Parts: sequence; structure tokens; C-alpha cells
Amino acid sequence: MAFSNVTNITLAYHLDFAKHAHCGPWYSGVEDSYTGQSGGFASSVMVEDIAISNSDVVGIIGNEFSTTARGVAEAFSFYELPYCSMASTSPSLSDKNKYPYFWRIMPSAGLGLHIYQLLRFWQVKRIVVIAQQDDDMGSAFAEDIINTLSSFEITILCNIQIPTSYGAGDISTAALDIKLKSASLPQPFEDPVQLFGPDYYSLLKGFIVFQAMPPNTTTTLFKRVYNGLNNLTRANLSTNDFVTVYTISPAYDCVMQMLMGFDKILKNNTGFTAKDLANRKLQTYMNYTAFKNVGYSGLSADPILLNSNGDLQIAFQVLSFTGNYFNATGFGRTDPLGSYFWYISGKYPTFFSGSQKPPVDGPPVIVLTEVFADVGNPIGGLVLFYAISSAAGCIGCAVFTFWFSKHVVVRKSGKVYLYATLVGLAMISVSLFGFMERVTTFSCLGRIWLQVLGFSAVIALLSAKIGGSNWQSSIHQSKIFNVFTVKTLTFAGIVVLLELIVLIFWTVFIRHSVTINSDSTSYIYACDDGDISNPISILLLLYNAVILFITSTISFNMDENMTFPGEEHYPQIICSGYIFTALIVLPLLENTGPGIEWITGYTTAVWFLVWNCLASIFAPKFMTVLIDSFENDDTIGKLIKEWKVGSVAGASKGDGNSTSETSSIARNLGRSLSKKASFKIRHDNREHQHKRKDKKAVLVHSGKKWSPVSFFQKYYDTAIGAKIANNFDLEIEFSSGNEMTKFGESFRNALNIGNDFNNNPS
Repeated sequence: MAFSNVTNITLAYHLDFAKHAHCGPWYSGVEDSYTGQSGGFASSVMVEDIAISNSDVVGIIGNEFSTTARGVAEAFSFYELPYCSMASTSPSLSDKNKYPYFWRIMPSAGLGLHIYQLLRFWQVKRIVVIAQQDDDMGSAFAEDIINTLSSFEITILCNIQIPTSYGAGDISTAALDIKLKSASLPQPFEDPVQLFGPDYYSLLKGFIVFQAMPPNTTTTLFKRVYNGLNNLTRANLSTNDFVTVYTISPAYDCVMQMLMGFDKILKNNTGFTAKDLANRKLQTYMNYTAFKNVGYSGLSADPILLNSNGDLQIAFQVLSFTGNYFNATGFGRTDPLGSYFWYISGKYPTFFSGSQKPPVDGPPVIVLTEVFADVGNPIGGLVLFYAISSAAGCIGCAVFTFWFSKHVVVRKSGKVYLYATLVGLAMISVSLFGFMERVTTFSCLGRIWLQVLGFSAVIALLSAKIGGSNWQSSIHQSKIFNVFTVKTLTFAGIVVLLELIVLIFWTVFIRHSVTINSDSTSYIYACDDGDISNPISILLLLYNAVILFITSTISFNMDENMTFPGEEHYPQIICSGYIFTALIVLPLLENTGPGIEWITGYTTAVWFLVWNCLASIFAPKFMTVLIDSFENDDTIGKLIKEWKVGSVAGASKGDGNSTSETSSIARNLGRSLSKKASFKIRHDNREHQHKRKDKKAVLVHSGKKWSPVSFFQKYYDTAIGAKIANNFDLEIEFSSGNEMTKFGESFRNALNIGNDFNNNPS
């Protein structure tokens, strides 16, 4: 492309243009979907291609997004390649220490000066700043504006940073921060009516926007370039497309400004030649200062002047949206230096209220106090008490289970069941710590995970225990509520595993954030777990409702005759607690909203559920052990002292408080059984047979041969006599009714238990 006929350029140049981009092929909608993020790889490849592989490149025009241009501009400055952008507006690129070879045909840093002139004219002293948090342009402009206005003693009431992928929590946070203050909505990229409803355009009424003064479309240069492009491409672009949408006019000015800068370098240094320019021998002279003022009258401004930041120095016009679509009326402007503002004759802004006067500078500032559960306030102390006491209760019950693991009340329930249930309750207890301090997305998810998994563990274990026991008891017709086998444990594990899978899907595919609830005096951060109508949320609720329903149905229809004493009612008590909380407590709490009242009510409900489970399962066991301790001190001791085996095995007496005496009782019982009859023994749900043969008694247990004496001493040493009254899990079947009667009479006389033994000899 030849530029030898351009005004003010006395030398002839021939420029070759080359496209260097590695962003992939174009497709419909790509220009709307790309936001400048994740441009690192393509940018680095492009820099290497231009700066190293193509050494004939002496200047660069391009890049739209500031986020993308930032790394590229720094790299090109390192290689001393002048780089003009027609769309990268971030004030961070105005730092000439990092980007000395970068400049642009648009304003950037210093916008706060122009905004201040309008605020000063209106006598406004307080503002709110809302910026795009993870976008370089948005966050840098916010910083520039805040720093400038603060230096003029303008109060920044709120500095709100909203991420590009915002959620309901981000919007509610912004709404809280600007509560009681005037604010309008910015223009969205998507269909605003679909996003915000049909009243969106009326909400825009009064929205003020600063815009660099548009090009003068009546100049000969503008008409020639604009009409020439349309004739060449047959694109029929509007002036808005030409200037704003496709940034063609600033791109044209970039080329001309750079070309005239090259010309200026050659003119001011007579020893330099165009060949030196083409061979990159003049790069040291090509930082942004070479292009500040080259006397070019461009499309964007006349003349094109760059300030000390390498940005276009230009006046701003101020517009007000009318409420009719995106129509806006320019009502004022500033000078290029941002030193004053004036109204355009006959033009005034129209604000949301319909007034042409700006809103009053606001009512007295109401300071909303943040509230949360903290150790320094009563609510926090209560929540902390709930958390610590629940966790301590679980630990205490675990210690009890371990300490009395050989006691009949623990063995009947099953140690595995008790420990596993305590783990589930401990998870729920630990979740209460998540209500302390200000909530975060992590703490919100953490307490949901702990509560849901803890609930499913408790309910699944309970369902497996009573369901498996009822099924097996219907086959064996015996008291086997203590059954907790590998199969039942596997069933409970499957239920919890399915819960875990649903939780993972719910965590990954539902947007979770933190929102803010407030009243006229206070506000609180709360969890926002998305729309409850989402299919995954419905699945999570439905799954937990189903397992609770199934467990409750089994619990309320269980055969109490198949339960161990003290465990007849606790399944119904546990299920009733969960049902009451789910159907009554939680719906009532939803009406209060997630505030201090909600935290108090919810944590109280969780604490109640934990202790309801602990008390219903372990309170009867505590009482039994406590009563046994007293009985072992007196009543049982007396019975042992009075023990007389009589005709069965002779007499055995002692002082009633030694281990050897109890052992002698076990030995006598073993000898009696081996001498008098053949019998079967059920121990730990295994059946062992013994047949009297040549006066030799052999009992097979766990693959090992035992004499009845050794067997009873090992497994029932401290139980015979002292624990027989507590329904000890020993069943004896005699092959002879006569022998059973003899043994029963002797045993009845020894323990003074009346006729119950004859009526129920097992």
C-alpha cells in the first residue's frame, strides 16, 4: 500500500500489511463470546511470530481486549516495537514504565478528572463505584476514578466488584451496598428485555454515560475513508459500526499516526534512511513519544494528540438515557484536559424521576451493621455451645462403647453399628462450627456436606440394622436385633455412596455463592445454593426424603418382640425427630429468612437431632450399666454367695467379690452340662452341639475343640450368675426334658428366680 501522496509526508513509502493471529478460524458468534480471558497461549505465539520470526515487522496495530493486550504490549516494548491499539482502553496500559512502546487512539487514564468536573458542577459529594472485577479494563478504570475523586474529597460510599460470571449472590450484594442510594442499570451485552423484563428501558432513564467526543463525520477525510471502505467492501456500514463497533476509524488513525511518526524520525535525523527503518535499526527512537504530536488531523480528532500516558487527549461528551430503547441525549461536555464542564445550550439530563435536576446528594448515610455468630456475642456463644456439646457427646458415647464393649448392652446393639452411627452424628456436630464467623462459599458447602452425609449414615445404618434383623428373625424366629453383619453394613455403605454421588453432582452443577440479607439497620452474609427447582436439587431432597420414609416405615412396623430390652423404641424416636424437623421446623425457619433468627433456630434443630439420637440410643445403655454396677455390689454378690448347684454339680461358695468365685461358677455349669445331658448352645448366633459320649465332653467352637468347662470360663466367665438376669445371649437346648427339668430346678433355686426359668428355659 503506497502512502506517497499523503499530506505532510514528503518521502515515499510502501507498506506491507500482514495478519498475525493464532486464535483459530472465525465462526458465527465468536466476537460476542470472547471476553479477552485466556489469551495467553495465542498471544505468546503471536509475539514470537512477529518479533522473532518476522524481522521485517517494524510496527503493530491491533488487539481489542485490554486483558489480552497487556502481556503483548509488555513483550513488544521489550523488543522495541511500536504498538498502537484501537480498542484496548484499560488505564493499566498507561503505565509507560511497563509499556513505553504502547500508545493508542483513545482516552484512558484520567477519566476521573472529567467525571469530577460534572460532579462538582452538580455539587455531588458522594458516589458508588461498580466495576467488573476480573476484567483489566473495568478494574483499572475503577481504580483510576476512585483515586482521582478521592483526591478531590468525593466520598466513595461503595466500591463494588462484580465478576464476569456473576450470580444472584453478587447482584444481591451490590443491591445491598447501594441501598438507599440512587443507581441505574448499565447496558448489558444480551437482550436486556429478556434479562430484566420489559421495564428495563424505563429503568435506564436518567443513566449518565461519559463518551469521548465522536468524530466529525462531515470532514472531507472522514467522508473519503468511510465511503471508500463501504464502496470497496459493499458492507454498507453505519457510522456507528465504522467508529464504535468495528473501531475502523481509530485503526485508520493508528496507521496514519504511526506512519507520520516514522516520517518524523527520518526528517529529524538526516542520516537515517528508509532502509534503516525497514531493517529495525531505528527501534530505539520509536517509543510512544515519537508519535505524541506529529501534526496529523485524523478521523478521531483534529489534531491527534497523545498525552504523557500515550493516550488520546480528547474532550468528553456527557449523555443521559431517555428511557426510549437505548436513545440518549448529549447534554454537556468537558474540555480535553478535564479542567471544566458546561451544559450544551437547551440540553438537560432527564433522571429516573422525570426531573431535569440531579438527585439530592442523598439522605444521611445509614451505616448497616454486619451481624453473624461470633464468640463475642450471645448467638455465637450459643452456636459454639451446640457444636462443642454435640461433639463431646459423640466422643463420650464412643468412649462408653469402647469401655463397656464386652457388656451385653453394647454387644447386643453391635459395636460396629454404634461406632458407625457415632461417626455420622459427629459429622453433623462438626457442621455446627460452619455457622461461626462470616460464611464463605466453602463453609456453606462444607456444612451441607457434613449434615447430609451424616444424616444418610445415621438413617442408612438404622435402616440396615432393623431391616436386616426383622428379615432374619422372620426366618430364625429368635431375638437377633443385634445382628449387624457384613451384608447389612454393605447395604448402609451403598446408601451413603449414592448420597455422595448426588452431592457431588449438586456441588458441581449448581452455582453456589454467598448472598446478603438485610433490614434497615443490619445485614448478614448467607449461603445461596441456587434455585431449589433445579432438577439436581430436587433429586437431592427427594433421595433423602425416600430413605427417611423407608426407615420410618420399617421402624414403626418393627416387631418389638424381636428387639433387645432397651432398644424397642429408639428407632421410632430418631425417625420422629427427623420428620418433625423436616416438616415443621425447617418450613417455619424459611419464613424468617437466613438471618440471626434463622441461625439460632437452625442450629438448635441440628443440636436437638444429634442429642435426640444420642439419648435414644445410649441413655438406656447407660442406665443398664449403672444399675448393673449397683447390683454387682450387693444383690448379685449376695446371690453368688448363696449359690448352690446342688445335685447338679455340688456346692461352690466364696466371698462374692473375687474373680475366682465367678470362674468356679462357670466351671460348675460347664461340668454340669457335660455330665448330665447332650445339648446345643447358641453363642453369637452360632450353634454348637455337644453329645454326651463316654463321659467326654467336647464342644466345637470357631474351628477349635473346647471342653464345656473351658468354653464357659472363656466366654461367660463374668457373666454366669452376675449377668444372667440381663438376658445374656446364651441359649441352651437339652435333648432330654428330664435333664432340662433337673438343671432348671437347680438353677432356679440358686438364683431365686421363681418359675420364669421353667416357663422360658432358654
